[in-house]
Amino acid sequence: MDVHDRFEVDLITSTRDMMVQYPRPYDPTMLLNCSVGLLILSRERMFDRIPTCPVKEWGVRPGEVIDFGPSQIDAPDSVRNFMRQLRNCLCHSCFTMYHENGQCAGIHFKSNMKNNSFEARLSLRDLKYLIIRLAHALTESTTDID
Repeated sequence: MDVHDRFEVDLITSTRDMMVQYPRPYDPTMLLNCSVGLLILSRERMFDRIPTCPVKEWGVRPGEVIDFGPSQIDAPDSVRNFMRQLRNCLCHSCFTMYHENGQCAGIHFKSNMKNNSFEARLSLRDLKYLIIRLAHALTESTTDID
């Protein structure tokens, strides 16, 4: 494993561990910071490792996704397209927090990019689950980690 690959694996596993061990399990700031790193790295350097199965197999419920948006490579409802869309929304600040009972409950992602209708509303809990699952998927096929 070269130094480049080692950095990627270290970043993914350290980020995943922080999310799992963080004492405030659904802290929106921590979750967004971790999501940005993993979504960008996975899209830019490990795209082929992101699964292409439907996102419903990863626990995303139909009511959470308003519009999957376009995809030229994979099915619009694939994990790979969904993660790409989340990455785009985060990188272009196309998200807002939504609140329930006076506390941040989740994130509403809505693309403002031309020709992209992606929109999803994920609870902090569900987003955390997806990002941790992505981290596992990215490191599953990595051999010789130590």
